[in-house]
Amino acid sequence: MTINLIGTTVDGRFLIENLIGKGGYGNVFKAKQYGINRNVAIKILHQHLLKSDIAAKRFAREARLTSKIRHENAVTIYDFGIDGNTIFLVMEYLQGQTLKDFLRERGILSPMETAKIGSKIANALHAAHSLGVIHRDLKPGNIIMTTINGKLEPVVIDFGLAKLFIQYGENEENTLTESNILIGTPKYMPPEMIQGETLDNRTDLYSLGIILYELLTGSTPFKGKTPMIIAAKHVTEQHKPINNLIDSPIPKKLELIIDQMLQKKKHKRPENAQIVANSLMKIYENQNSKTQKLATSPFQLKNSSEKIIFSLFSSKIILLVIVIFFVIIAVFAL
Repeated sequence: MTINLIGTTVDGRFLIENLIGKGGYGNVFKAKQYGINRNVAIKILHQHLLKSDIAAKRFAREARLTSKIRHENAVTIYDFGIDGNTIFLVMEYLQGQTLKDFLRERGILSPMETAKIGSKIANALHAAHSLGVIHRDLKPGNIIMTTINGKLEPVVIDFGLAKLFIQYGENEENTLTESNILIGTPKYMPPEMIQGETLDNRTDLYSLGIILYELLTGSTPFKGKTPMIIAAKHVTEQHKPINNLIDSPIPKKLELIIDQMLQKKKHKRPENAQIVANSLMKIYENQNSKTQKLATSPFQLKNSSEKIIFSLFSSKIILLVIVIFFVIIAVFAL
């Protein structure tokens, strides 16, 4: 099915060129938009998502709302629709890799890098939350590291798609499908989603807290042999302090904001994503300032020649002090 789509046209406007990714919601292709000759990413969603007219209307409503999100760290939705049996979302084409792959290649990140990435993600979440959009499945695989204005930055994708998997009944906040399977990714799933409680903006903040924890330690806080065991730990167990797991301690303020985001009860987490973004940016700026001060310190030696000169100079000073010391002793001895 995936291979057969390459070379075909969706909705008479988008020429499918090649597959660039697979996910739980569908497959993503690079495509060319006719008329304006623009490269786009087109996500072809799984057909079982829209098994009724109600589901189709819900998809249109969610896609329309998501397309209003405008932030450089949130993917831009250009178009959406249903072409026969093909359900599609057209997005800006991003060149880069997922945060999941980025972390696998780089290893754990510094507190400064973590705070900066976290702040950017939180800003994107705030833009979505301001429109009433909750991500519901925030994870490293749904964040693309790409170049924006010459700098490597995170871009959040797949806003609101998890909602399409939810049973379409009167209770829109039900987090179980008709088969009673949890929706989302257990490693990053907040307790209220696991327990079938009402979700709000702070639901995404818990998931972001898990991501920051992973960036700093290289691992998510809760593990288990099955998804259900991991999910249960989110509800019943407390995470281990980050500074107990790494060699170089992170700033207390960074550990504190992550601890707040990982609170089991929503009301104990930060009130909104903007607060998180501002806190993380202050931490980043503070860490960056310290780094720059060290780099420009007058005692920082630039090359080996300076080090040799400084070493010789220091040796002469020490020798002079020793000579003066013995002269003083000799004078008192007389």
